[in-house]
Amino acid sequence: MKKALILAIAASVAGLCVAADSTETNALSKAERRRIRREQRLARDGGLVTKPNLGKTIRFIDVQEQVAHTNVAEAARVVAEVVNMPAEAVRSEAPGDAFELAEKAMKDAKVGAAVLLVADVKLPAVMVAPERSWAVVNVTALARDFPPKEVLAVRARKELVRASAWALGAGESMMKPCIMQYEPTLSALDANRLMVPSPDPVMRMVNGALARGIDTIREDTYRRACQEGWAPPPTNDVQKAIWEETRKVPEKPLKIEFDPAKGK
Repeated sequence: MKKALILAIAASVAGLCVAADSTETNALSKAERRRIRREQRLARDGGLVTKPNLGKTIRFIDVQEQVAHTNVAEAARVVAEVVNMPAEAVRSEAPGDAFELAEKAMKDAKVGAAVLLVADVKLPAVMVAPERSWAVVNVTALARDFPPKEVLAVRARKELVRASAWALGAGESMMKPCIMQYEPTLSALDANRLMVPSPDPVMRMVNGALARGIDTIREDTYRRACQEGWAPPPTNDVQKAIWEETRKVPEKPLKIEFDPAKGK
């Protein structure tokens, strides 16, 4: 009797395991089918294309030599990704103090916000003028405790991201953990392992960027881009067919007769 009970329990457990495996496999197969259908739909519509940016950008300007320019570029990439807006990193050899360089950057009609990375013994680690839409990060202040190069590079990337948020009108976050927390010391900044803002300041960054003329990056199908008139030239046979289809003149165009009597 005991042996029969044990066999019954084992069979029941095995059945549950098989059912669980079946459910998991079925869920995976459904997800895979959805993925395949999406790829097929995108293929029919010519794939995804990005609408050209006709608005302003968030410009990160590197005017120092203490950390590699790749760190500035990485900060720009992170900000562009979290707000889904254009951001760029450029090097500048232009002389002048941080205030002059920031004001000069904002005179460019293509710049909606500017974040400078400078090296100046007289300045604090970060200065922000949200009403002017610019911020300055001072790598010299970030290196006052003579940290290893890797530590200094991470500090610079963090402060560039934080400074961009402040320049766009965001403040400190109430969410924990978040890179936008109050960090009064370099050791506190180092202890914060996050490299991107939480949703709270990100939404404020987006709203501030929109108010400054920075548009979100739009990605849509090639067919929709052709229909709306912003598609790039086709690069394959599918896109070429869609391009020609959406631009061909109708065989029987709609004719509207003008009635002088009704026009009076």
